[in-house]
Amino acid sequence: MRALSALPGFMLCASGLGAQTPSMYMNILAPRPAFADSLPNAATAPIRFDIATAEAEGAEWPKRAEPTFQPGSGDADHWTDPVPRRCTTAGSSNTVRSGDFVIGGDVNGAASGREVKIWWEPKHPAASFSLVVRGARLDPVVDTLRYVNSEWAVAGSPRVGLTGPIFYASGIAFPSPGQWLVIATSGPDWGCFVLTAY
Repeated sequence: MRALSALPGFMLCASGLGAQTPSMYMNILAPRPAFADSLPNAATAPIRFDIATAEAEGAEWPKRAEPTFQPGSGDADHWTDPVPRRCTTAGSSNTVRSGDFVIGGDVNGAASGREVKIWWEPKHPAASFSLVVRGARLDPVVDTLRYVNSEWAVAGSPRVGLTGPIFYASGIAFPSPGQWLVIATSGPDWGCFVLTAY
């Protein structure tokens, strides 16, 4: 287990929920929903090069009306109030929410050219969904990135158990310094972030 940047009130321990995971953890994730086959294929979706086009995509991306599936909400009350699907700037915060995603870790000053640790918490985690991150540098648009991750992790404490939010841990490399427009999707969950890489 490796410690990651912490959500408020949680110690994050990466514990992959992939094929090698004990079956006792698989019941944390929601099963594959019936509508999954009708979702857009995010792995082949176009990379967006400006905020207006990205937010138009967010308005069209299918939405889930159900409350969050996240276990052990505790301090993760960020799902209580709806947040629009708008591109959100990280600023000086260590956690940022846009639409159906909360992200944290190295979100406010990532180093370009090397992997940075960012965790991605979708509102409706399900076993069959992968995280797809698409990004373009905004100033000027010279670089893009696409990142896919199917490995889940869950927050918790070794003493108390894995009771916290389900998330994707990532090591994303921004190819060059600048402002990056990043869209994250996981099934019906969609979020957009403007991150700075140095």
